[in-house]
Amino acid sequence: CARDVRGRAYLPGSSLKGAIRTALLRAMIEREKAVIRREDIGPAGGPQQAKKADDRIEQEWLGDDPNSDLFRAVIVADSAPLPANALSLQMVQMAPKLDVDVEAIRVGTQLTATLKIDAWLLAQHTPDIRWKEERRQLVRNLSQAAMFIAKRRIAHEYEYHQQGKETLPTNFYAKLANVATANDWAKNDFLVQVGYATGWRAKSVLGG
Repeated sequence: CARDVRGRAYLPGSSLKGAIRTALLRAMIEREKAVIRREDIGPAGGPQQAKKADDRIEQEWLGDDPNSDLFRAVIVADSAPLPANALSLQMVQMAPKLDVDVEAIRVGTQLTATLKIDAWLLAQHTPDIRWKEERRQLVRNLSQAAMFIAKRRIAHEYEYHQQGKETLPTNFYAKLANVATANDWAKNDFLVQVGYATGWRAKSVLGG
């Protein structure tokens, strides 16, 4: 989260859109059965190179520049700010024998923001807008595509922690899998992983 001028925490729309963007990009790549390799991304280096590492992949799949980017059609606003009592100090175990105190949103807290899809823009065909129809359709069906990737992420994390015989995270992902596979999800509801320490696979289309 970030804080507004009054010190109230809120979820930036850019953070939420980035998480959705990654999920949708992975869904596109899997649907077209493409393989993204290490050499498809930019050269290794410092922070500046890291920020540009995904440029080649995004330009190929989403558009050459911001004006032709498919995700222009997805508009995500900042969430409404939270009251001060929605935050608490929590201890997070980053690794064995490494505990870090963080300020976190309390479990069960709801944030409200808006997500809109520009159907008119998705229907346009111009020299700058040459998106493949199947990719436009994935954006139109954003919730289903994001949910598909969420289930894949949950299954991977469950298997990973089960193999490591880590009881707490294994039980967590088992419960989350039951939630994700329930039949009472509304058409436009979906899960997406966003937040602190979500790990490599939540932010990349490389790997499983």
